[in-house]
Amino acid sequence: MPPETLLVQPPRRRSWWRTLAVLTVVGVLVVVGGVWWALATNQTGNLISYEFSDRLPGRLEIDHSEFNGLEQLVLSGVRLKETSGSPAAVTIERVVVSGQLWKAEVDHIRIEGMHLHATTEVVRFLQHLIKAENAIPGSSTPRLIKLEFTGGVSVGKEVVIDGAQVAVSATGPHIAVLGSARYTGAPVTVQIETNGSGDQRTYRVALLEGQLPVWRSCDWLADLELLPRLPQESREWVPEFADLKGTVVVADRLWEHFSGEAKVAWKTGRGQADLQIDHRFVRLGVPPGRLIIRDDTLGSLDGQALIDTDANTVAVTATSWSPGPRLPIPSMVPTKEILAAMPQAQFDGTLQAGAWQLALRLSGTGEAILTSDEGAPLRIVGRSVALPLLQPFLPAELTLAAGNATTLNVEFDDTGLREVSGTVEQARVLWQGWALGSLEGKVGLKVVPAGIDLDLSLPALGKATWRAAPQGGDIALEITSAEALVARLKGPQPLPELSGAVSLAARIRQGDVGYLADVDRLALKQVGITDVLRTLDGDLSGTVRLLATRTDAHLLGRITSGELRIPGGWRDLAKRRPRFNAEVSYSNGVFLGQNILVRATDEATGEALIDGYSAGLRGRFSLTDLTGTIIGVVDHADLGWINTLVPVADGVMGGEGAVTFTAQLMRSGISSIDGYFLPLDARLHLGKILSATGIKGSVKFRIARPGDEAPSPK
Repeated sequence: MPPETLLVQPPRRRSWWRTLAVLTVVGVLVVVGGVWWALATNQTGNLISYEFSDRLPGRLEIDHSEFNGLEQLVLSGVRLKETSGSPAAVTIERVVVSGQLWKAEVDHIRIEGMHLHATTEVVRFLQHLIKAENAIPGSSTPRLIKLEFTGGVSVGKEVVIDGAQVAVSATGPHIAVLGSARYTGAPVTVQIETNGSGDQRTYRVALLEGQLPVWRSCDWLADLELLPRLPQESREWVPEFADLKGTVVVADRLWEHFSGEAKVAWKTGRGQADLQIDHRFVRLGVPPGRLIIRDDTLGSLDGQALIDTDANTVAVTATSWSPGPRLPIPSMVPTKEILAAMPQAQFDGTLQAGAWQLALRLSGTGEAILTSDEGAPLRIVGRSVALPLLQPFLPAELTLAAGNATTLNVEFDDTGLREVSGTVEQARVLWQGWALGSLEGKVGLKVVPAGIDLDLSLPALGKATWRAAPQGGDIALEITSAEALVARLKGPQPLPELSGAVSLAARIRQGDVGYLADVDRLALKQVGITDVLRTLDGDLSGTVRLLATRTDAHLLGRITSGELRIPGGWRDLAKRRPRFNAEVSYSNGVFLGQNILVRATDEATGEALIDGYSAGLRGRFSLTDLTGTIIGVVDHADLGWINTLVPVADGVMGGEGAVTFTAQLMRSGISSIDGYFLPLDARLHLGKILSATGIKGSVKFRIARPGDEAPSPK
C-alpha cells in the first residue's frame, strides 16, 4: 500500500466520530435549551391557558409553571377571568398536579389559596362556564383523580367563607366531596356525592354541620341577585341565625334544580320540610311531605309553602296552625274559637315596591280571607262565619248569641275595628235583657268617633239605620211586619200581639237612668192588637224613656183610622180624626195613661174643630187579661157613639153633651160606663117604655151589662 494512502485513512475515521460527537452535543444543548426556554418563558402555562380558552368560555391566566421531575407540575399565580380586561373571578395561589404526566395521566391535584370573588357578573359567568363544561363529553375510560382545595369566598369586599378545606375524589363525572370551612366564623361541614350518569347525573349535598347567619346570608344572596332583598321590617319574623345540620339537597347536572329535605333549628323553634328549588320557585312541604314549623313565640304550622322569586310572592297552605304570642293579634280576637271553627289556613304574601301585601285564608266550617297592605287597614272577607266569633269587637251590652254570616267584610286598623258588613242567617241578638231572632238579611256597621253607625235590612221585618252621635245616636226604623217582630222579640216584658207597619225616626241618648228617645216621627199603618185594635193609622211624635223594666212616653199625634173591638163588632176610633197629647207608660204587660188630651180635627186640614169634641182621659189597661179602667171628661161628646160602646136593648141615646165617665173594660169589651152628662141637645128612647127629648140639666147615667153591679159611691 502506498505511504500516502496510509496517511489519508485515519483522519477520515476521526472526522466521522468528531461529527457525531458535535451533533450529540448540539442535540443535547438544543433539548436542554428548549426545556429551559419553555420553563423560563412559561410555555406550559401558556399551553394550558390556550387549551382552556379553546374549550371553555373565559380566560385562564397562569403566571408561572414548573415541572418537578416527570410526575409533578406546579402552577403559580392562577387567575380565572371572564375576559382579559375583567377582574378575576377566581384567584389561586398555587396548583400542584401529580401523576404520570408524560402519559397525560393525572392522579392528584392540590389547589392552594383559592378565592372566589363573588359578584353578580361573576355568578353569571360561572353559571355559563359550568353549562359549557357539562356539555363536553367525558372520557370513555375515566381514571380516579383526587383533588384538594383550600381557600375562601368573598361577596363584594366582605369575606364570607374562609379556612375552607375540601377533599374530592373524582372518576370522570362521578365525585365524592367532603369539605369544611368557617362561614362568618361558624364551622360548616358539607358532604357531596354524585349519582347517575349523563343528563341524569345528580349531586347529593348533605350539611353535616352548619350554623348560618340567616339575615346576612339573605343580604349576600340579594347582592348577587339570587334572591329578592329581605325587607328590614321582615327581619323580626326571620331568625338571625339558624342551624341547618341534617339538611340534604339533591342538585341536577347543571345545578339549576334542587330537591331534598331541609332541617332547621333556631333559638326559639325548629322546622323541617321536603323541598324543591329551581331558578324561580322554592317549594317547601312538597306532597306527600309537609312543612312543619314549631316556634315558641310565633306558633306552629303544618302544610306547604311556595315562594315565587320572579313574582316576589309567598304562599303558605296550612292543614293546621296555631299562632304564638309574638304575632300581633289583638287580645280581643277569639283565637281559640277561630282555630276550632277554621283550622286550615293559606297565607299569601306579595312584595311590591318594597312593601308586602299579605293575605290569610282560613277554612273549616267557614272561610275567612285576611288581607293587609302596607299602610292600609287589615281586611277580612268571610263566608259561613259563625257570628259569635265577632262578639269581641262589639259593645259589651250587645251580644251575638247565634247565627252565621254567609258573607262578611271586616276592616281593622291600629285602633281596632273600623267596618263590618255582610249577610246573616239564623242570627240571634241579645241587648239589655231582650233577645231578637232569628234574623236573616244584610248588616252594615261602621266605627265612627262617636260610636258606631249601623245599617240593617231584614226582609222579614224591615230595615233600620243608626247614626252615632255624642251620648247617643239617630235611629231610622221601618218595620214592615210588626207581627214578625213580636214573634222574634222576647224580653223582660210581655209584648202585645201586634200587627201592621211602623216607621220611626228618633234621636236616642243615654240618660241618668236608661235611654231617652226624642221621636221626630212615628208613623203607624194598619197597626193592630189581636182582639183589641185594628187598622190603626196615625202620625206621632214626642219623647220616650226606655228603662230596664218600663217604658215611659209623652206622645203627640193624630189618628186617621182605626177600630176598637167591643161586643157586637168594631167601633171607629178615628171619628173626626182626633189629635192627642198623651203621657203613657208600659210595664209588665200593663199600659198606664194620664194627662191624655184628645181633640177632634177637620178631616181635610187636620186643624182642630171649634165645635168638635175634646177630651181628657186617664186609665189603665192590661194586655195580659185585657181588663182595665178609663176615666175621662169629654166636651161636645157624641152621645150616640157612647151608646154604641155598651149597647142597651131597645135603647137609643143621641145628641151631644159634656160627659164625665168611668169605663170598666174586660176581655169581651166594655162592661159598664158610669158618669154624668150635661146635654146640649140630648134624646133618649127605651123602646115603647120611654121617649125623652130636649133633656136639660145634669144627668147621671149608668150603662152596664147584665149582672154588673153599680160601683160604690166615691
